Amino acid sequence: MSDTDQWEWGSPIEPPPGPCRLCATVADREGLHYVWEDTYFLAFLTVPAGEAVQAVLITKRHVDSIYALHQQLYNRFFAVARALDFPLRQAFGKDSISVKFGTIFQGHVYLNLTPSNSGEVGRAGYHVAPDDGQLSVLAESVRNIISRVKVIT
Repeated sequence: MSDTDQWEWGSPIEPPPGPCRLCATVADREGLHYVWEDTYFLAFLTVPAGEAVQAVLITKRHVDSIYALHQQLYNRFFAVARALDFPLRQAFGKDSISVKFGTIFQGHVYLNLTPSNSGEVGRAGYHVAPDDGQLSVLAESVRNIISRVKVIT
């Protein structure tokens, strides 16, 4: 790891032995419904079993926790999440975004952004089948809104 990597990332950790599912996702876009990416982060749509569609914003590298990111990347991570709010609400026809964050898969920091309407209860959010072509359409819609409104630079 170079000094530049250390400065840019903060305190990265070495990848665990064996394959990492999210590293494979970052490297191989096959079947990935991506909506945005840069050098450090990737955002894509997914449908966890029994849940609503979520946009997941992840670090492309392994880091100990969100707090291990260098301050500039920490700020950018949350700025990107904030900038994704409008395109996600527009594409899904929802009025709010619920947010959950943490560290998963041996060191990828993530934010789950779930479009929903205020006051929804029960099966809140936007539901589609995981293998439904509708997810591709939604991802393209989010990308088009991002491109048109230029909310993320």
